[in-house]
Amino acid sequence: DRHDHRLMQVIDSRVIESAADLRKFLPNNLPPEFTNRDLSAALGNNYRRAQAMTYVLRQCGVLQIKGKRGRAILYSFENAG
Repeated sequence: DRHDHRLMQVIDSRVIESAADLRKFLPNNLPPEFTNRDLSAALGNNYRRAQAMTYVLRQCGVLQIKGKRGRAILYSFENAG
């Protein structure tokens, strides 16, 4: 069941102090504007993880919605110039 998980081991920990620290979780090879599908491909085709990452990073102000490409939402970095 997806709600019945138990933490078995902590492998690594990181201190997150800024939006720049959060941005480090994204692959470097993303274009300036990207979709969840683009992020998924950069992560090795893990679409659910891409969706979760864009949701959290958007809520934290690291990403913003720029529009749409077809039916897909286009994201960009908040401070991208």
